[in-house]
Amino acid sequence: MTTKSPIFSLSKKDIFSILFLVITGSAFHFLYDWLNESRLIAWFVPVNESTWEHLKLLFFPATILTLYEFFKNDKNYDFLTSRILALFLGLISIPILFYSYKAIVGRDFIVIDILIFVIAVIIFWYMSKFFYNKPAHSSNVLFIIVGSLYLILFLMFIIFTFYPPTFFLFKDPLTNSYGI
Repeated sequence: MTTKSPIFSLSKKDIFSILFLVITGSAFHFLYDWLNESRLIAWFVPVNESTWEHLKLLFFPATILTLYEFFKNDKNYDFLTSRILALFLGLISIPILFYSYKAIVGRDFIVIDILIFVIAVIIFWYMSKFFYNKPAHSSNVLFIIVGSLYLILFLMFIIFTFYPPTFFLFKDPLTNSYGI
């Protein structure tokens, strides 16, 4: 059984996991181009420079890591619930931070954009530890709700890659287009 760890301490495993998320997410940014714009890989990696597509940089690496740890350890559903809740917070932090600083500064800077991704990873990581250490979230009903929301979001990433809404979050600022 996995023991619950202190919220604000970093073990070697924590550091490895954070680095895995940052490196994998960064590599995912380029995979679509590296793999000759494969429509299959497009399901999981950004296909353009829209904010929505960049959410995949956290969503899918966090999913891979979470599933690996879930099956490697004790298959604890409280663990999954805490990770999904934390993932939602990490994902929402990306557009909030990006559009906030862009509104203040008037444009975006690649260094700040990368830093926002790293901050989102850290938010995800720490909030997953925070939620896991809260007994109030230990509920099958909560797991079903957040698990269902996760699956809906998973499907939205796939569908909106090919059929995105014409909404600013989905617009590629370089080409003024949507989706593939």
